[in-house]
Amino acid sequence: MIGWHVPQPDINLRVLPAFGGQSSKAGEYGAGTPRGKVREYLTVLLNPCQIVWRELMDGRYRDIQTDADSLLRSRLFPGLRLAPEALWNGARLSPEHAAFVERLASARRQTITTRVLG
Repeated sequence: MIGWHVPQPDINLRVLPAFGGQSSKAGEYGAGTPRGKVREYLTVLLNPCQIVWRELMDGRYRDIQTDADSLLRSRLFPGLRLAPEALWNGARLSPEHAAFVERLASARRQTITTRVLG
């Protein structure tokens, strides 16, 4: 059993063994490689604002560097990429996501106004 002091993922993406992956399930919990020797993982640091994406190579974790487009790209999941700057300041958001962010901000402003005036 894994203790509470061991960091646990908020979310994981895995490849099933039938497709060449190394993870499985034990009851309702994940087993196998996401628990140990995970092949890639991301850490989001809040102070300073930073995303670190690491990959397991030759038994050691190495940072994946951003490419010429300032994107972090998965080596394990082709097409999976992340724009770190977009996470922190909304840069390069799709129009749909920008509209979503504005709806959230508007709802928050309305909630605050209601509390103050209400």
